[in-house]
Amino acid sequence: MTPESIRPDSPTDAARWDAVSTRRHAVMLARWVSLGSFGLMVCLWLAIMVSTWSVREAALGRATSSASNLSAAFCEQVYHTLSTISAAMDLTAREIRADPTGFRLDRWSAELPALAQPTMFVSLIDANGKLISTTIKSSVSGLDLSDLDSVKVRLALAGPDLYISEPMVGRVSGRVMIQVSRRIVDASGHLLGILVFALAPDDLTSLHRSVDLGPRGVIALVGDDGKLRARFGDVPEGTASVMGGPWPLMLNLAATDGVVRSDLVDGVSRIWSLRRLPSYPLIVAAGLSLDDELTESRTHTILEVGIGVAASVLLIALNVLLVREIRRRDQRELELAREHT
Repeated sequence: MTPESIRPDSPTDAARWDAVSTRRHAVMLARWVSLGSFGLMVCLWLAIMVSTWSVREAALGRATSSASNLSAAFCEQVYHTLSTISAAMDLTAREIRADPTGFRLDRWSAELPALAQPTMFVSLIDANGKLISTTIKSSVSGLDLSDLDSVKVRLALAGPDLYISEPMVGRVSGRVMIQVSRRIVDASGHLLGILVFALAPDDLTSLHRSVDLGPRGVIALVGDDGKLRARFGDVPEGTASVMGGPWPLMLNLAATDGVVRSDLVDGVSRIWSLRRLPSYPLIVAAGLSLDDELTESRTHTILEVGIGVAASVLLIALNVLLVREIRRRDQRELELAREHT
């Protein structure tokens, strides 16, 4: 038996004992009320944090999926365009090999409608970099084009692969274009010429015209050398890198979705999806603005934080009122006990 459980015999001591017991009970009750309120607030904010994180992850997942779908569609369109050009090059190369000295592009293009779309014009350049013939109406034969990248690369490299140049302003057409070039050799490996198909960057794909990329969405075509070939979105073209650094080699395509990097062109953080074109030394990229994609998530977070703050203030106010009420009742009981004594 504890000393506190022994009730004094005298009325005065009994009253004091009752007062101490009542005050101790009131203090414990106030503590439990405060702890309960604190626990409720902790649970509330944990729930808000989990909900906010879940909504943000869901938004990132949707943005990653959208970027992946865009890059897949972009890849398919660009691949189809380049495959059409490659097939037209094969047919043209066959005609050149059949008549190396008498072949004329202006006459051949009329017989091959595939040259018209999406190609702006076609040129044939000799082994010295001089223009032999072109589908452009004006006669510019003999023009020295040996300093063009599409020509220099084909003169230096003997491979049969296509070379896709960076956007440039054509000397003859005066229009911004991308040049697709290929070496034409005979059966003995002798260079007959370099075939160049020129097309506008916009003709690579119609995706940017038919799909809503968002306020700051971007789709881009980049070479294996890291140089930009085409870019569609709200940012001007003409920058060598799209993501502010070296492009990944993409050995694992499963790891190329959801790449978040800041764009060197405009400093906007974007969620990128990257894909390598089959058979061509190109990478397609679709990037969606991180801020734009998280707008709904951010609004949800602000709303939940506001509700959490309001609920916390209410809990604190209720706790204060309950503690005051406990103390007031304790004081009242003490006064009644004194009057009784």
